[in-house]
Amino acid sequence: MKKLLAFVLGSAMVLSLAACGGGNTSTSEPSKSSTSSAASSNASSDSEFKWDTYEGITITYGHANATSETNNIMVENWMNAVKEASQGKIKFDYYPGGQLGTYVEIIEQIDTGALNMSISDMSLFEPYTPEFGILYSPFIIDSYDHAQAVAYGDAIEMLQEYLAEDTNTYWLGTIMNGKRIVSTNLPINSVDDCQGVVIRVPEAQVYSDTFSLLGMSPTPMSLTDTYTAIQTNVVNGFECPAQAIYNGGYHKIAPYIWKSGHMYSFQGWTANQAFWDGLPQEVRDMMVKCWEDLQGDYNAMLIGEEDEIYQKMEAEGCTVVEFKDRQQLIDRCSGYWSEKAESIGSRAQEFLKAINAAR
Repeated sequence: MKKLLAFVLGSAMVLSLAACGGGNTSTSEPSKSSTSSAASSNASSDSEFKWDTYEGITITYGHANATSETNNIMVENWMNAVKEASQGKIKFDYYPGGQLGTYVEIIEQIDTGALNMSISDMSLFEPYTPEFGILYSPFIIDSYDHAQAVAYGDAIEMLQEYLAEDTNTYWLGTIMNGKRIVSTNLPINSVDDCQGVVIRVPEAQVYSDTFSLLGMSPTPMSLTDTYTAIQTNVVNGFECPAQAIYNGGYHKIAPYIWKSGHMYSFQGWTANQAFWDGLPQEVRDMMVKCWEDLQGDYNAMLIGEEDEIYQKMEAEGCTVVEFKDRQQLIDRCSGYWSEKAESIGSRAQEFLKAINAAR
């Protein structure tokens, strides 16, 4: 039913775009000029474009993030900013919270054009562009400072180009999605305690690799099935940013919180290439600028509230721990970075150098 709805929405979007004069929607070759790093400077401009005479467009936007997650504040604020900047000419058909499918299904819908835009955890693009497995390699990011240097520097620009080359999807903007941690129904106080723990992981290979390295038993599963899986002991817990764990109520059934920081998560604003290329340059520039104007305040808010969430968890009976010897975890996993990059190829090796250069 979800896929049928997505198909119907995609068909309606194409008709709407044609009627609104949104521009040529034929598929074009991916190019760096269509990504956020160069959209404002490299592409040609419609010299006759005026907002007063622009007929407007309705953008179909869907995602699978829970509506309680903090990143929805960014999405909704961005949509409001776009509506205001376009004098109401740009509107949104908005489907949050997995109404159109799982994370993986929505990524597929963006790639096929059934959806215009989305926001997603970028690790799930690993099956399309293997270099995403380097970005999410265990303990490769040192801190939020390092994470933001990666997200707004050469490293992410490289990944944007790779994704555009490999798919029909552009990655146009980035926000932090939190430090990923572990929530279980049994205590974990050391690497020894990790042995044999069954943990739900997202459907990307790097997650299974990470927890296998730690001695756990990773089980790929949709997030929508995770709460019940923990309740019924199909899995012992899962990993996610603190905000998602607390806002989703997972800490109530998996109250042992390990502040592992094994990955730093990035949410990416994405768009179907043909749809994005069909928009007037002024519209694209405006949407990118609205995103960039908001991203710094959003990141500061998300990072700032993390300690507050841990305090709330403890007040509600959770046990929150952090290993004293983090270097032990890094040593256990760091060989994976270069081995994985080498197995993927030269693009991944260059990308790994860019991540390390951003430290």
